[in-house]
Amino acid sequence: MGKRHTLGLVLAEITGHFLMPLFRAVKESALATDSNLIIFEGRQLNSPAPGESQQNIIYQLLKNHRTSSTLIACGSVFQGGGQQNKAEFIKNNLDGPIVSISDLVEGHPSILVDGYAGIQSIVDHLISVHGCNRIAFVTGPKISPEAQERLTAYQDTLARHGKPSTPDLIIEGDFRPESGKIAARALIDGKIICDAMVFANDDMALSAMNYLELHAPELRERTAITGFDDIPGARNAKPQLTTASQPISTMCEIAVDVALKQVANEPVELVHKCPSELKVRQTCGCFHIDSDWSEDNHVFLFLHKLYEEIQTFDLSEICEKLEHILALYSTSSMYLVLFKNKQMIPATAEFPERVELIYQFENCKGEMLNNPIVFNSKDILPDQCFARDKAAAFLVRPLCFRDYCFGYITYEFENQYEGFYEAIHGHLALVLNAALSNS
Repeated sequence: MGKRHTLGLVLAEITGHFLMPLFRAVKESALATDSNLIIFEGRQLNSPAPGESQQNIIYQLLKNHRTSSTLIACGSVFQGGGQQNKAEFIKNNLDGPIVSISDLVEGHPSILVDGYAGIQSIVDHLISVHGCNRIAFVTGPKISPEAQERLTAYQDTLARHGKPSTPDLIIEGDFRPESGKIAARALIDGKIICDAMVFANDDMALSAMNYLELHAPELRERTAITGFDDIPGARNAKPQLTTASQPISTMCEIAVDVALKQVANEPVELVHKCPSELKVRQTCGCFHIDSDWSEDNHVFLFLHKLYEEIQTFDLSEICEKLEHILALYSTSSMYLVLFKNKQMIPATAEFPERVELIYQFENCKGEMLNNPIVFNSKDILPDQCFARDKAAAFLVRPLCFRDYCFGYITYEFENQYEGFYEAIHGHLALVLNAALSNS
């Protein structure tokens, strides 16, 4: 058996309508090739949202000693950063081969969806099947190439049908649900006169639908609404959303294959375009109904026990009680890493070179180490943590509180619901910060 490769995956978060399926598909594809996967979850770069930007510090570990190629969900990380920030970030934080998923990165392999064809098929359907004459379009961010591609497809398709594409029918959005509400409000106020609204993604479309249903159901009934992406909520919506799908599983499978070819120094194509597919359902005026989406909607099982049991600001007690929670939720392994001497640093500072593994959970047993293992942070974890019979996926999350960072936690990720890790990590960051502040 040859050397097992380790791939990196960079994304803003592992939850979310689009990112959760993407994360799952990359993990499945990587493990199927007997490759380890290290997931670096650090939120949107330079996010204006409180509590997010300090978590960008984990991106400093992208130049590490483990990963031989890195996949990046660029659309999530650079949503507000623009092309210049993207190029600068990649130059400063990555020195190995990379593969971009769902966004074009010049000079690097990029796995893209054909958004032009998807929007074209939607507009064609609205005109040819439903006779729509005034079709409004809610855009994505101006700095996003995929958003611009979808806008261009809308304008070109209208022109081909001899329909108007006037400025009053183009509403600026940013892919966030709030943009959908703003567009719906403009429709209610009469600032937009249209018989159909095409949204550049599903999040905005679903948000607009919900707002209209609440405030102007009659408008919702007589206005065709479509999205793009085919996220789980598109099928779960009532009525179901007409949209165009992104073939996420196919894109991620190609991305992993390209990453491994780069490791093997094999030639790769710089651009792979995967076709999008029109999903005709109900919100355009058709009556097609898809079967229920099989997405995991389960509640945070046992999560109340986490909050009930870990109500202490003593480091030893936290680690002692953590064993029961992790075992209860069938967690495979978890490693708590702090900066040396329990140091807390500004989240904008340089990541410390030396760190300490102070707690590990393996094989349903937790242990607070009397003699913490000191190692190089670029190793992510000590060598013995990677010595296992089969490939594994590891989620790396920084421990931050307000504007400071004091370490990180690495979770081995199998088939648990992603929301569990989001919730448990937030609680641990809070109590560990208090424990270190009191020590």
